[in-house]
Amino acid sequence: MKKVIGLIFVIILSFWSVKSLIERGYFPMHDDTQVARVVVMGKALRNGQFPVRWVSDLGYGYGYPLYNFYGPLPYYFGGSLYALGVDSVMATKWMFGIGTVLAAVTMYFLLYPMLGLLAA
Repeated sequence: MKKVIGLIFVIILSFWSVKSLIERGYFPMHDDTQVARVVVMGKALRNGQFPVRWVSDLGYGYGYPLYNFYGPLPYYFGGSLYALGVDSVMATKWMFGIGTVLAAVTMYFLLYPMLGLLAA
C-alpha cells in the first residue's frame, strides 16, 4: 500500500511539471525542431518505413539520416500519433508529457528498493 501511495505522489508531481503542455497552442522550449522531427517520423511511418532511419523532408529536400544519429524511440510514439491523425504540436506535447511521467515513475521504481518511501 505504501508503494502505491508513493507512486501516486510521484505521478501527481510529474503532472505538475508538464502543466505547460496542457495549455493551448505551442509551448516555449529551446529547440523548435522537435515538432518537425515528429512530423517526418510520422510521414516515414505512413510510408511503411520501419525502422525509420532516413527522413526525406529534411536536408533541403534531399533527405537526411536523422535517426541514425538521434535516438528514435520517443519519436516513434509521437510519429505514430501524428500518423494516426493527431495534430503535430499535440503529438509532440503527448510525446514530452508521457516521457516525463514515465521517467518519474521508472525513477521511483529504481529508488524504491534502496530508499523505501523516501523515493517519492
